[in-house]
Formats: sequence, structure tokens, C-alpha cells
Amino acid sequence: MINPLTSLRFIFAIMVFLHHLVFVINKSNTELFSFYNTFLKEGYLGVGFFFTLSGYILTHVNLNKLQNNNFNFKSFYINRIARIYPMHILTLVLIIPLSLKLLNSSIWQWSLRFIENLFLLQSFIPIRSHYFSFNLVSWSISNEIFFYLIFPFLLKFLMKLNDKTLYFIVGFISIVILFLMFTVNQQYHHFLFYINPIFRLGDFILGIVLYKLFHNEVSFSIKKSTLLEILSIVLLSLFYGISYRIPEVFRLSIFYWLPISFLIVIFSQSNGIISSFLSKKILTILGEISFGFYLYHLIIIKFTTHFNNKFHIIKSDITLIVLIFLMSLVLSYISYFLFEIKAKFLVKKYLHKY
Repeated sequence: MINPLTSLRFIFAIMVFLHHLVFVINKSNTELFSFYNTFLKEGYLGVGFFFTLSGYILTHVNLNKLQNNNFNFKSFYINRIARIYPMHILTLVLIIPLSLKLLNSSIWQWSLRFIENLFLLQSFIPIRSHYFSFNLVSWSISNEIFFYLIFPFLLKFLMKLNDKTLYFIVGFISIVILFLMFTVNQQYHHFLFYINPIFRLGDFILGIVLYKLFHNEVSFSIKKSTLLEILSIVLLSLFYGISYRIPEVFRLSIFYWLPISFLIVIFSQSNGIISSFLSKKILTILGEISFGFYLYHLIIIKFTTHFNNKFHIIKSDITLIVLIFLMSLVLSYISYFLFEIKAKFLVKKYLHKY
């Protein structure tokens, strides 16, 4: 475990949480709406960070095993299933009450979308009502399962290539995506460049390549490392700040590759003052529960806003946002220790046995 990167997972999960506060758009609070549009709407870049970080961390954990012929395919896939599926199934069940309207109107459509979600196939379906059905954020988990499936073969292939070829591959993927942005009909942009696992595989490959190219770099002094950490944060902030000038399709795809790459590589060194702060136990715990936070938060947003719109209990939007955040945080913490860890252990034990 690389502690600073673990803690960063929670920070980017918060960014996704803030992005999903879309209920403020329909409120009369114009200042809050303006703040959302200016500072919060770009929070979806957290998903790209997760994909790239996933490739980086999986390579960190498994590269030596693969090189020493100690890589166990069975154990790898069992570990990945145990990591993803218990929480996915739990949150899929929790969101069912909010899907009853669709169930009442069409049992067939409800069943089809449920099966797609159950087997994490929804991100392959180029229809918004399908890939954004039930727990909407699970489309990214659908992508992750696909990445996990091909990771051992992808890693084995990429590790045989020299550094120049790896740079070329990342450049080639970027050029192909850019070319398609200008040639594919705009109505398909959101699905192809943001949702589709084939296109988002570029983020995952980027993480693998980053580890191969930079994990053996010489460690810097604390002073230099801290300066580089500050620069990486400034670079991401700069890209975030100029995003309103950039076409949305570009932002949904490869626009943030450079600052995210710099951030991951620098903080993986764990040498600076900011890395030291991010390595504190309380922050790494938040990083550990970030997967639960990511899967729970939109369910809580939907349930809370639904009941508040019905009963008008909370008048202040700020109070509502704080309440939703705290509920998501507490539920994620409790769930991590009482369900996630235990369920992961039981699933691994069962799959290894049978």
C-alpha cells in the first residue's frame, strides 16, 4: 500500500461526490448554483484518476510476481471479485426501492437493467438509461471488472516493451482518441469517450505505463519532493481552472491525463511533507473506506433529496449537503469494518474452496 495514494483516493471520491450534487441546479439559490458550476461540476475527473491509479497500483502489486513467474491467475481474479462484488451487490439491492417506478411500468426493462448491473455489463450498453441505471456510479465498476479481466495479459505484453515504445503507445492512444472526437457524431461522445470501457482502457493503460517508466526513479530530498508535490497540485488546479475553455468531450477523456499522471508519480515517492501528512492513519483509513463512500454517496443523495422534497424538513441547501456528506462518510466507515472486510474474506475463502 502506498499511503499518500490511498489518501488521495478519498479526496478524489469527494470530488465525485461534489459533482453529483446536481440537485442544487433546480434550487433558487443562484449563488450556490454558480459555485457548483464554477468549482464542483468538474469533479467527474475523479473517475479518470481512479482508473489510472488502478492500473498503477495493480502493476505495483503484481509486477514482481509476473516477472518471477509467481503470478497466480486464480488468486488474482478471486481477489478482484472479492474486492468489488460484495459492495456492488449490497448497493445494488439498496437502490432497488428507487427503481420501483420502472418496475411498475415495465417488468421486462427493469429485469434487463437489473441483470446488466448484476453482472456489471452496463457500461457496454450504449444507452444512457442502461449504463446509468440503478446505482449510477457502478458503470465505472463495470469498467474496472473489464480492466481486471485483461490486466494480466496486458501487463505481460507491456512489460516486454522498451520505454520509447511505451511513450509511443500512450501518444498513439491519445492521437486516436483526439481524431475520433472530431469525426464521431456528437451524440455518441458521452458514451464513447466517458463511459465505454474500450476507450477508458486508455486511462488504465496509462497507469501501468507510468509505473513501468517511473517507479524506479531516484528518490528526491524532502525539500525537493515537497516542491514537486506542490507543483503537481498546482498543475491539476491549473487544468481544473481552465477547463471551462476546453470542449467537454476532451475534458471527459484525456484532458486530465497529464496532471493526474504527475500527481500519481510524485506522490508515489512518498518523500515530501504533503505525502507525510497524507500518510497519517486517519487519512489512510479514509482512503480505505473511499470505495464504500463512492458507491454509497449517490444512493444517499437520492434518498435524502427524495424525502426532503416530499416532507420539506431541511430548508438550507448547505445544511442538506453537509448532512448527506456526513451520512455517506459514517455509513462508509461502519460498512467497511462491519461488512466490507468480512465479506471480502468470506468471498475469497468460498471461491478458493470451490
